[in-house]
Amino acid sequence: MSVAGIDVGSRRDKTALCGLSGRAVGPLALMPSDIPLAEQAAVLAPLVSDCELVAVDATGLGLGLAEALAMHGVNVMFVTIGAGDRVSRNNGKGLPPFSRVTAGKTWLVQRLGIAIRSRALDVGDSDSARELLRQLGNMTARITQRGRVKMEAPGVAADDLALALALALLAQDAICAHSHINQSSRRSA
Repeated sequence: MSVAGIDVGSRRDKTALCGLSGRAVGPLALMPSDIPLAEQAAVLAPLVSDCELVAVDATGLGLGLAEALAMHGVNVMFVTIGAGDRVSRNNGKGLPPFSRVTAGKTWLVQRLGIAIRSRALDVGDSDSARELLRQLGNMTARITQRGRVKMEAPGVAADDLALALALALLAQDAICAHSHINQSSRRSA
């Protein structure tokens, strides 16, 4: 099973792609955010064309990139990233079982931490892999004035590849859960 996650860049960061096939992380790619979304989609679509599912940060301007990738034929999971430690599906009638999801950033980073601590990932040894490892090492948690946990890279440090990997894990989890549900329903029929 091959999946991917895409964290869409804003003014201060880059759009990041992280592929995931089983334990193997890659391909990894970073793209300047000043490239128009339609052009980003045209570059990214061939890189993820073989993926079973691509989880895209569809929060804010990410929605435009997610829609453009879907128009290129990519099977996109539209992920709205918010506060909190939950994941919920926002499916409308007739939509695939994981087409629209809301995920708390805390949940995404915690899921990433579980995969790292359990040694469930093989990141490799490329320059992009070393950048991903650096970003993972920079992730911190802090308590906000409202008492919530905020997960982020401090200051101007980047977390693009780390979040793209967290999104890829979300896509992988969705595929595995969907497959398990389908197998269970076939056995009970």
